[in-house]
Amino acid sequence: MGTKLIYFVRHGETENNAKNIRQGPEGSLTEKGRVQALATALRFPKKKGCPQVIISSPYQRTKETAEIIAEELKIPVEYSDLLVERKNPSEVIGHWSQEKGVKQIIDRIDGSYHPDDLRISDEENFIDLKKRAKKLLAYIARRREKRIIMITHGVFLKMVVSYMLYGNELTASKYNNLSYFNPIKNAGMAICSYIPHWFKKNEWKLLVWNNLCNTNFMQSVAIILPYAQIILSVILVSAILLQQSGAGLGGALGGSDGDSFHHTRRGFEYFLFILSIVCGILFALSAFLAIIIKAA
Repeated sequence: MGTKLIYFVRHGETENNAKNIRQGPEGSLTEKGRVQALATALRFPKKKGCPQVIISSPYQRTKETAEIIAEELKIPVEYSDLLVERKNPSEVIGHWSQEKGVKQIIDRIDGSYHPDDLRISDEENFIDLKKRAKKLLAYIARRREKRIIMITHGVFLKMVVSYMLYGNELTASKYNNLSYFNPIKNAGMAICSYIPHWFKKNEWKLLVWNNLCNTNFMQSVAIILPYAQIILSVILVSAILLQQSGAGLGGALGGSDGDSFHHTRRGFEYFLFILSIVCGILFALSAFLAIIIKAA
């Protein structure tokens, strides 16, 4: 009956996310979304403390996110319809969120206080979503694993956490308030714990919300790094060639057998020697960094 850790992860960015278009089940990750998913995967330990299973929504974007994380961690993936995103009204799917009619529907569902049983058309309304969140928590409690990754979607993830906090007391107004002030970004993570008890109510706790790896810096470094390696390579090769020229270097600089030039030449060769060592170290470090960036 030990504590369980559940790592809820929102899927990476999709084309429709980037364009602010309301989605259905379809829609694959962008390249940025794949980088986000991999960056999230690299945050998990691979040995001690590694999650034991990934359970994912079967939607295309969550499947792709789950596959990237599973490949990195070498753990199995299962799929559950309990983790799918809230079904939007058919009138808004595939449409830009700021279209007049679409915006009115979205504002009424997500941005206003309304009765729990409000239903615009064929969508999954608050009551439906609350029931599914309750089912998901019961499903997690029955699982044997102690460390679980769940790949899901923004709206439903906020509903799950809201139900953890309020239980059956959760209302549409309370949910909308929490949802508005607590966004979850693409590939953002919410870490929760479940503690079962014999003689009192089992405990759900939210430990971390919207924990996100900053991939912008890593992408910038990845772009710059090859050029830095080329420059370091040119400097290193040039320094080695100049050192190998030996006595020829003195003639090239106009000296012959004079003592004063001899000291100048030796001083210049020493400078080249130090420069070669520094460039070699920097190149080794940049190569090591390239390996890390590639993995990320």
